Amino acid sequence: MADRKQPLAVPDLHKDGAASVCEGASSSTAAGWAHSGLRGWRQAMEDTVVAELISPDVGCFAVFDGHGGDYCSRWAARELPRRLRAAHARGVLELEPGFVSRLLLEMDDELCIKGPTNRCGCTALVLLASRTSLCLANLGDSRAVMCRASQALPLSRDHKPRDSAEHARIVHAGGFVAGGRINGELALSRALGDFKFKSNSALPVDAQMVSAVPEVSVVERQRGDAFVVLACDGVWDVMRSADAVAFVAAFFERPVRTASNGGAAVAPAEKKDAFALLAEKKAEAADRDALRDCIKRSCDALIDECFRRGSTDNITAVVVLLDPTLRPRPNPPVAPPPLSPGTHVHPAHAAAAGDAARGRAFLSRLARLLLITVVLIACTAWRGQLFRLSTTLEDARDADRIVTPLPTAPRSVPLGVRRRAAGANTTAAGGRAHRLLPRAGRRKWRAHSEF
Repeated sequence: MADRKQPLAVPDLHKDGAASVCEGASSSTAAGWAHSGLRGWRQAMEDTVVAELISPDVGCFAVFDGHGGDYCSRWAARELPRRLRAAHARGVLELEPGFVSRLLLEMDDELCIKGPTNRCGCTALVLLASRTSLCLANLGDSRAVMCRASQALPLSRDHKPRDSAEHARIVHAGGFVAGGRINGELALSRALGDFKFKSNSALPVDAQMVSAVPEVSVVERQRGDAFVVLACDGVWDVMRSADAVAFVAAFFERPVRTASNGGAAVAPAEKKDAFALLAEKKAEAADRDALRDCIKRSCDALIDECFRRGSTDNITAVVVLLDPTLRPRPNPPVAPPPLSPGTHVHPAHAAAAGDAARGRAFLSRLARLLLITVVLIACTAWRGQLFRLSTTLEDARDADRIVTPLPTAPRSVPLGVRRRAAGANTTAAGGRAHRLLPRAGRRKWRAHSEF
């Protein structure tokens, strides 16, 4: 379950995990399994897993995704197989919804008095596998999906506060949902622990804001069931169920079946010497080792792929192989280069850097726009000044043509000649001035000139 703690500056890419392959009758329950976990960007690893056979007929596989600390998840991972083994010893172990629901409710009741669980809790995704059926119990937002006939079959449902049924229960219990979180704090609606949200004494346990009642489903096994993937929300935040199934399925293949025997390769009965038996056992051991390595490699690759896709939570997955006829693919998908801490940036930091880069680009564009605007305003102002200056100059030239004194003849010229020249100049000037005067004043100017 994703919380809001400060991420690490450099991710922790060390993976913890294990793998196992079953032999004999147990292979009908589970042919093999592997689990892997990655701390990633978180301050602490709060996920735990369970992967073991309770008996040759029952296998237990579980994922506990802790929040508010790892106390609840670690306690649940120790307590679940212990209780199952005790129930098997008493002969009361059953793969049916009532038994699993009672088991998880008893664990939640005991957890209430075990430790600091007021703000601590964990999801619980439990798979009990037998030869004929699968019993899946879920609390929280971890998820299980099965590969059946090369298709993804969901085995669980995420318990989120925004789900309509979960939201109605939260509101009825006196809480609210803000930002997809109960009371703005918890991002899932069912869990072990989290007794801060189970304190309404007037309501039964299944009506509290956070419920400890699991959803349990039982699925009958079929011939085409290949494997089951159980994982925390660190996987499902960045990968769909169908994508995870296709990713894991690419590492396996089924052997070619013959029509004569209906798919089973039956060797002719013959007596084998000791060397042939030894060689056969070595070949079987090599096949088991190859299958175990293939299961572990598929699980590790799934974890790495989720981290590359930007998962910021703890990442934990369990791959349970159901079909004992599956074999490693001779040419598995080309694995990407191994993860390196120095080459990865936290998505939040990358988003912040991207926002800063976009902000700088926006400011740069805004500065260019302001500069262009200032230049346009200045050009407009200069154009107005030039227009006014040219208008003033034209007005001044027009005024000069009107008020310029008329030239007169020199005084050495006789008076009559000067008068005739002055009259001619006045008539010429009057013609120019006449064109500059409005129509109403032209008659006055003519009269003055004639006078």
